[in-house]
Amino acid sequence: METIDTDLLQKVISFMRAKYGFSYIEVVDENTRLEDDLGITGDEAYEFFIEYGKEFNVDVSRFMFADYFSAEGLDFFSFLKKKRERKPFTIGDLVKGIVARRLDEDVIVG
Repeated sequence: METIDTDLLQKVISFMRAKYGFSYIEVVDENTRLEDDLGITGDEAYEFFIEYGKEFNVDVSRFMFADYFSAEGLDFFSFLKKKRERKPFTIGDLVKGIVARRLDEDVIVG
């Protein structure tokens, strides 16, 4: 099992709480999923990654956003399409990106 840098984890959680106003009562840890648990999705998630990259000096240019987050709004033909399975993305993955100075599939899975 991989150990996580708890100082970096707290910095990421503080950054997210300041941006999204999460209550300090809510349990947020390295296993918290951005989309499923915190409801960060679509354009909001995309903008978050831009800000995260700037705040923590992380290259997010190769992050495959659509593999992890739903698109904004509804597609008129969405009822005809098979629902796409998204990969989970956690706060711990954000910490991995800070350590590696980049966020991509190798960092997340590795």
